[in-house]
Amino acid sequence: MGRYEDALSDFNYVLGSDSSDAWTIARRGETYREMQRHERALDDFNRAIELNSEDAWVIARRGEVYRELERYEEALADLDKAVRLDSSDAWAIARRGEVHRQLGWYEKALLDLGRAIELAPGDAWTIARRGEAYRRMGQYDLALADLNLAIGLDPDDAWAIGRRGGVYREMERYEEALADSNRAVGRDPDDAWYRYDRALSRKIVGRPDQAQDDLEIAIQRAHELYEKGTQPHRDAFDLALYHLAAGKTEDAGRLYQEALANGISPHHIRGAIRDLEDYLSLFPDHLQAHTLRDMLRQRL
Repeated sequence: MGRYEDALSDFNYVLGSDSSDAWTIARRGETYREMQRHERALDDFNRAIELNSEDAWVIARRGEVYRELERYEEALADLDKAVRLDSSDAWAIARRGEVHRQLGWYEKALLDLGRAIELAPGDAWTIARRGEAYRRMGQYDLALADLNLAIGLDPDDAWAIGRRGGVYREMERYEEALADSNRAVGRDPDDAWYRYDRALSRKIVGRPDQAQDDLEIAIQRAHELYEKGTQPHRDAFDLALYHLAAGKTEDAGRLYQEALANGISPHHIRGAIRDLEDYLSLFPDHLQAHTLRDMLRQRL
């Protein structure tokens, strides 16, 4: 029901009487995960796995925490084990597919996501992720089919709506792209990426002032996340990208350089390169975007 504090109160009450109840520890960990309290979730999942090292459900949930923290090697280790323990667990298979997608391993992602959809054909989350994998592979018709289906199953999913807008934009269906961007922002107005995404559509259809408004909001939101330091590498690259799109090229270059100087992982560099290539597909004459992309490629 999303009443997480009430859930925690009950779990804590039970654990006060039996601190070795692995089932309750694991469910409290899942509550923390859904609250985005990742470190507390890991503490509980680690303890539950110590008590029962073969519980596929718990191992898969810990793997999902690692995925959300972008600790992909640890995520894959847990999700591989969870799938070995329970080969019919569509949830774990789908999350492993999403790790593969985020790493750019699209063929592996399609295998896992397709298998998960066979096991749970009405799972909008998984269908949307497969659609995004198809988009990244340039298979726009398949991407659109999946994203349409996912949105039909969950009309309020801003993530799926935003990705479908990206497909429309790459298919040069710009008004439909802008309509989806508007819907995504309407459902999650505080999300910096949706603001950036709408700014791209607004630029293309000739609304530069509105695009700049969105970019300023995106920069503000991304800066707040960057200052918190929860995911500093990704936040630094996102903030740099928004500055670049807003025409603040010196700030963008500084942020990219700072991220590289802080020992950012190859995975994050590849993600930043993909974002710059997406930008260049729309604005191929942007000299600074070419320069920054080449710098990141050289660092790899």
